[in-house]
Amino acid sequence: MPTDTQTSDWIAAEIPVDAALRDVTQTAVGPYAVGADGVVLGRSEDGTWEIVVPAGPATARNHLAAVDVTADGRRVWFAGSSGALGRYDTETGRKHDFTAPGEKTSTWEGVAVTGERGRERLFVANGSGEVLAATVDADGCPRFGPVVEPGRGSSITALDAGGGRVYAADTSGNVFARPVAASAATDGGTESRWDPQPAEADDDGAWREIGIDGARVDFRDVAASGDRVLVAGDGGLVYRYDTVCDNWTPVQAGVGALAGIDDRDGRTVAVGTDGTAFDRRVDSEGWGSSPVPTEDALTAVALGAFDVAVGPDGAVLERGAGS
Repeated sequence: MPTDTQTSDWIAAEIPVDAALRDVTQTAVGPYAVGADGVVLGRSEDGTWEIVVPAGPATARNHLAAVDVTADGRRVWFAGSSGALGRYDTETGRKHDFTAPGEKTSTWEGVAVTGERGRERLFVANGSGEVLAATVDADGCPRFGPVVEPGRGSSITALDAGGGRVYAADTSGNVFARPVAASAATDGGTESRWDPQPAEADDDGAWREIGIDGARVDFRDVAASGDRVLVAGDGGLVYRYDTVCDNWTPVQAGVGALAGIDDRDGRTVAVGTDGTAFDRRVDSEGWGSSPVPTEDALTAVALGAFDVAVGPDGAVLERGAGS
């Protein structure tokens, strides 16, 4: 069970819109968040949140549900309802629209990006359990492959990349993984005991189910870093996958449904739908609750120079990472 140890307080940030926010990521120039009506927000160096994309990639105000960034932190990809898919370059301030690739207009629930800008691999997943992968060519254009179903059609709620693989979690307690070609995977990592497909077969949609046997909850988010993967779900549970041992371990991290989780530099934070946040540090014993200035739901968290958590009621919480 979580301990009573509390870390530093989160504070509520002011944002220029009254919008439900669904996801957040860290870039080389600060955090970016996405949400209702296609809004994309960025945090400037002086701590001010600004609108960088007001109405989504196609200016159709389709809701955005997921966001991720290239390994160099310079290009943001986002996805959402009605097939909304786009990217934003943090250096040039230029947006690109790739909505409804392959005429797919269902809602994208998750997005993951590996590799640096201009050499990235893109993965998007929808509520029908489908995943679409793309490579970015020398001209900066995404080249999409075939749509694949890693599982049996359950909604895929989250994607993340780490250790040379992409991971997907669904609402039926399943987690899937596939390797990424070495030319695109730049974050290193340790090989697990299951045999990855060779790089030249990377585009064949070779997903493998890697768990979780006996999982008792729906999964809501996944965080991959190096040689471990964390999956957050209902009941305050976090499942930890050790890739070297090819083994899952459940941990009681908090209470209630955990909707978002992130893992970076020896720190792990999970946030819940009842307005809660829980921390774990490598040098601490167990998990501890963090006081938050809201009772509204939180849906995503991203760790960085400033940790940021967001929620569907327009909440943006932040704190200094070193606190």
